[in-house]
Amino acid sequence: MAASDFDAAGRYVLRGFDEAPPMSSFLAGVGGFWGLPTWAFYVNRGQAVTSFGVLNKDGPIAKFESADVAYRSTSCNGFRTLLNVDHSGSGTKHAYQPFFEPGVGQRDMFVGMNELEIHETNSEIGLKTEVLYFTVSNEDFPGLVRRTTFRNLNKTAMKVDVLDGLMKLEPSGIPNSSLMKIGRTMEAWKNVFNMDASDQCCPFFHVSTDTADVAQVKVVHEGHFVVAFVEGQEEQLLPFVVDPAVVFGPETTLRCPRGFPPGTSPEALARSGKQCRCARTPCALAATSLSLAPGESVSLISVYGHSSDLAELTEKILPRVCARGYISQKREEAASLPATITKKVETDTASAVFNEYIKMNFWDNSLRGGLPCILGDQGNGVEDHPKVYHCFSRIHGDIERDYNDFQLDLTYYSQGPGNYRDVNQNRRLDVFLEPRVRDFNVRQFLSFVQADGYNPLTVASILFKIPESKLDQLMSTLNLGEPCHEQKAGSLIATLRELLQGPFRPGDLFKSMHQKGCTVQQLRCGLSREEFLHTVAQAAEQVPAAKYNQDGFWSDHWTYNLDLLDNYVSIYPDMEAELLFGPRLIPFFISPATVQSRAKKYQEQENGTVIQKDAVADEGHMLPARQQQVEKAQCHAGFVQDSRGTGNSWHLDASGQPMMVSVGAKLLMLGVLKFSTLDPLGMGIEMEAGKPGWNDAMNGLPGILGSTMPETYETLRLLQYLELVTERFAGKVFEVPAEMQHLLGELEAQLVKYTLEQALPEDLTSGSVPKADFAYWDAVSAAREAYRGRLEGSFSGAKQRLSSSSVASLLERMISKMQHGIARALKLGGGLSPTYFSYEVTIKTDGASGSKLATAVSFKLPTVYPFFLEGPVRQFKVLESQHMKADLHRRVHASPLYDSPIKMYKVCESLKDQPLSLGRVTAFAGGWLENESIWLHMSYKYYLELLRAGLFNEFFEEITTGLVPFMDPKIYGRSPLEASSFIVSSAFPDAAMHGRGFLARTSGSTAEMLSMWSLMMAGPKPFRLSPASGRLELAFEPALPSWLFKEDNTVSFTFLGHIKVTFHNPSRANTWELSGPTSLFFVATDGSFKRVEGGFLEQEDALLARELKLASIEVYY
Repeated sequence: MAASDFDAAGRYVLRGFDEAPPMSSFLAGVGGFWGLPTWAFYVNRGQAVTSFGVLNKDGPIAKFESADVAYRSTSCNGFRTLLNVDHSGSGTKHAYQPFFEPGVGQRDMFVGMNELEIHETNSEIGLKTEVLYFTVSNEDFPGLVRRTTFRNLNKTAMKVDVLDGLMKLEPSGIPNSSLMKIGRTMEAWKNVFNMDASDQCCPFFHVSTDTADVAQVKVVHEGHFVVAFVEGQEEQLLPFVVDPAVVFGPETTLRCPRGFPPGTSPEALARSGKQCRCARTPCALAATSLSLAPGESVSLISVYGHSSDLAELTEKILPRVCARGYISQKREEAASLPATITKKVETDTASAVFNEYIKMNFWDNSLRGGLPCILGDQGNGVEDHPKVYHCFSRIHGDIERDYNDFQLDLTYYSQGPGNYRDVNQNRRLDVFLEPRVRDFNVRQFLSFVQADGYNPLTVASILFKIPESKLDQLMSTLNLGEPCHEQKAGSLIATLRELLQGPFRPGDLFKSMHQKGCTVQQLRCGLSREEFLHTVAQAAEQVPAAKYNQDGFWSDHWTYNLDLLDNYVSIYPDMEAELLFGPRLIPFFISPATVQSRAKKYQEQENGTVIQKDAVADEGHMLPARQQQVEKAQCHAGFVQDSRGTGNSWHLDASGQPMMVSVGAKLLMLGVLKFSTLDPLGMGIEMEAGKPGWNDAMNGLPGILGSTMPETYETLRLLQYLELVTERFAGKVFEVPAEMQHLLGELEAQLVKYTLEQALPEDLTSGSVPKADFAYWDAVSAAREAYRGRLEGSFSGAKQRLSSSSVASLLERMISKMQHGIARALKLGGGLSPTYFSYEVTIKTDGASGSKLATAVSFKLPTVYPFFLEGPVRQFKVLESQHMKADLHRRVHASPLYDSPIKMYKVCESLKDQPLSLGRVTAFAGGWLENESIWLHMSYKYYLELLRAGLFNEFFEEITTGLVPFMDPKIYGRSPLEASSFIVSSAFPDAAMHGRGFLARTSGSTAEMLSMWSLMMAGPKPFRLSPASGRLELAFEPALPSWLFKEDNTVSFTFLGHIKVTFHNPSRANTWELSGPTSLFFVATDGSFKRVEGGFLEQEDALLARELKLASIEVYY
């Protein structure tokens, strides 16, 4: 990768962008902690930005379009610049549109972390046009800034008549579905206001009434706006053309501006009085004439945004936007925002692109999982109780992931809901990057695990609630002063008290305070906004928020909790017992859905095959006992929810209180439930709840009785961890609900019986599942169903205490059974782990027609599907020796999973001739999407496991071709700092697309990359307990190759998000070949310092690091 791929500002340069293969990406949609976000998507066509708006797809300023449409339409329907150029003294006038006609001039795109710029140099006309985009940060309104700069390259002056702006602007108030389905009808509602009073200089776009066909008519006041001025002449707002017919006449393709021939005054066109401002989709073209001396440049500034009403726009927003220097300040803020946030992962190696890639991964990881913000107590000592709130998260929706409905709340500390697996995965490294997060994520996500072992789909940032017992003290602490203006103090205080009594998020609270007229300033409490928020957070309780929001349960979501647990213990090993068995208990989420019994979901088709159908009974068919229990949960005194219905719906016991267990007990229950869901041969975990794992393109597999090995390996991993827990904490007790005890008893009885009856060796090449296996599966499945049946309603409230020794005895049998099943799977895979199976079942039915209940009689031996990378990836986690892991790597590398031409690992081998019943994966071409492509988060998981296995040479060899920053950007097709969801493999028919990345940025691969980074820099367990004394120690075990060390023999990184750690390696050897550090030197935040001989810090100093009281650590080899 050449240095010329980046400019001086560190932005990736895509040269000749309009002739490069199509790609899409987006601006981050982050308004800062004290700002409102704007979403914006762009492509490398036309003037780049293809759609942008506020909140979600229902708030477009430029209509949301899928990528396939955007690539074609952006040049015409997006931003445009219509010019008539007059060279002084030549008498020659040119009609010219930068970035429009193909093959005109040199066009380059500059991709920054929070901005985008495009350049066109037209040597024939002698004009360079530059267009810069960035979103407004730290403001009470959302906005997109567009700066169009014209630079005269001639030796003579020129005059340029300009119409510049958005060719189609959607007035506020029309849902996306209506724009897409009945766009012509919706045009009847469209209006442009404020054109007369403002002399056409500040148009305000919105519908007058809501478009819904209901009896209660809602008047709409909020709208989109645009203002423009020449930079340096902010006091002179430019007029706008808002009627495209004025410029294009009947030419509806919007290609040829017939109404703007050379010699036409753009200002006169805007003020002609001929514009129609209703019943059509408006444009927003700023009109001006510029005179450019030789070498001179002039910039035209346009600000597109959203306001709650016209008064707010004219009285508050306009004066700020039009202030001299405002735009320059906002650009600096937009650039500094990601720089400030990514300081937590500041890395300094010999590879500049690797350093920047880590920053970009963290930036994008925060957009999917959220950035943990610490509210209330700011310290990390024993006496501190910080509150954690995740900002900036959202579901990963964009113009390529057009199936997802993203949401960016229009509030301070903005966030939006995401999916359980995605958010969980992307928060994996939270504790490593911000130790004040502590066990927050572990507890929250395990709280969402239901009594049946599944979890809701949607997860939002937590809600805050002030307990009644703390409300008076909080009001006193806020020290409310005399009110501003003529507001009555009692009225303001009562309003604030009412707002604090309800559930709220930080941004919602400030928004409500503003709407109610009791802002922090009006309250005169002597606190800044930050101080007010921290004071409120200190008094508040945190309430997790989730929602079922699906039609089944994914088989793999729960597995990501184990990564959260590992991350926590790597920083807090001394708090592991407290987490698992301490007095802080966690509840069970309750969904309206229940997993159906086999009797109801095993259904025979007309052709005689049996499928699994209607696997989950949910909102449309909720069981009466479950409906009653959900209603009780939502009537509980502690229940809260937000406007989208995400809340803390906890499963209650017979006394009407949430059933609570320890984290250790919940993990045991989870392990038991997953173990009890093993398929008839004891190999894969059954997809019994209607959904597959992360690879949802295998959507047909649950219907054909599919099972999955990755979840088997994760179940074994959990059971093995629990086995270690029973050894390390032998005196601890697992206290589980009485209902679980019934399942445990039956499970143990069947394990004893199966061990006595199983027959080995066995032939698994043909025939049926052995009788002993079927009998075990049938009995355990019946026990699991009976357990769930008892919990369709409430828990009884009774609990059973299980000693560590009794749990260990059961775990030993369970682990043995799982290893037996894994051995079978490996035999079927010829030594390499399969990922998926499906079974054919024979049933008998009882009952009347229409209500038949099925009973499984027997199973044929399973169908084994082609290899998927996930099977071996998860298998790595349970292999005992490095030798076994090295052997697995050799097998995978030699298998069809390795794409030799592009030297990466495919998500699966060829699925040619596989049945369509597997799911939509078989409808995709090989090499595309989930079918045989390079699915980046899975290939990154593979590299991560190589690193965890200590296969360092193999790891660093693989990443030279497999990590994005080391790929050729001309082949990759986008910035080498941006992740993609998938890369087209050599299996795809069009060879020109091999190696190109699609579905930009918000991918699980960012979490995998950050995990690799943390292992490379700090090692697997930077904090550990001394085997001799049991005291805490801090020891770095980096895995850094010689080529990452700089010329001064150092590599540095940011530890715990705050502490600069520098490794000094004078021999420039690979660190894993060194004997370990010889000494350490640290500087504390108070300026004190200390040198330590040896390779680790003992407890007193280790605690200083964890409590963020160290500024830097030098590690010497």
